[in-house]
Amino acid sequence: MEHHKKYEVTSLTLDFEDRELRRIRAIRQFGAVKIGDLGGWIEGEHNLSHDGSAWVMDEAIVFQDAIVTETAIVRNNVIVSGNAKVFGKALIQDQARINHYALVFGNAIIRESACVFEAAKVGTNSIICGNAQVYGSSKIQRALVTGNAIISGLACVNGGRIEGSARVYDNAEIRDHANICENAQIYGKAKVFDKSFVGGNARVYENASLSSWEPRVYGNARIFGNAMVCGGATIFGDAEIFDNARVGSVLSAPKVYGKAKIFGNASIGAAHLDDVINAEIYENAKIYGDAAMSGATAKGFSEIFESARVQERAMIDGNAKIYGNATVWGDAVISGHAQIGGDSDISETPK
Repeated sequence: MEHHKKYEVTSLTLDFEDRELRRIRAIRQFGAVKIGDLGGWIEGEHNLSHDGSAWVMDEAIVFQDAIVTETAIVRNNVIVSGNAKVFGKALIQDQARINHYALVFGNAIIRESACVFEAAKVGTNSIICGNAQVYGSSKIQRALVTGNAIISGLACVNGGRIEGSARVYDNAEIRDHANICENAQIYGKAKVFDKSFVGGNARVYENASLSSWEPRVYGNARIFGNAMVCGGATIFGDAEIFDNARVGSVLSAPKVYGKAKIFGNASIGAAHLDDVINAEIYENAKIYGDAAMSGATAKGFSEIFESARVQERAMIDGNAKIYGNATVWGDAVISGHAQIGGDSDISETPK
């Protein structure tokens, strides 16, 4: 009804994308808006609800079938178009763009040159800023997306910080306090939780996961397959963790770097409180099969595989191979072209 109206459409016009827009003016006081205040530009009253304290101000534009409602504010040089909806306590400002079927709600803030479009949803406690883009059917809440970051596909971000030129897409899931930055990419059905850090040119994809404390992955590292990286593990360089491999635990902080590869069902970390917890695998070392390693070092072109165990302060170097059900532990150093297999139990360096 007429007496419920909070603004009127003035005779001031703006031609924009082959449409005639009209500037609005408040005809009653609501929120911080006073009677007579000029607002921004709309195509028709279907673009801005007369209920609540929602407002379009400055040179902001809302047109086509887009709508701003409840207590949302659209200001500065923002453009809201298509079938987009801005509601709740959302604030859209600066040169931000909201388009297509995008929903922005809760107390979300979209600012600077950020864009939210297609069927993306941005809600509770989220900030999208810089040149960030959120699109596809992605869902964002309780997160900061900034820089040139891109969230797309069916990605779900519930907490965390996505920045730099990072990309999160497909069915990837980010939550808690995870930080994805620089040129890192998370995709497939990958999950990055807790205080995980992924940076550099690292990739986490397929069904891989990072969680449980604060694992770090950067450089050109690749985590994929069904691999799990957790605890205080650090993966960098050109290292690869894949298949069903597990690196790290809440008790351990192993390092994997260089061109090292951990794959199969291999496990790197601490199985017991008494284990030395910081394993180190680097250069071209490979751990695979059902092998397990904790608190030891593997480097060179060494290989640990089948059901072998390497632990404590042991070092495997050169072209050495540890396999079968062999256990190498204590202060043993196995190097050169040595091969330790069967049920061997080695705790000292062979003479």
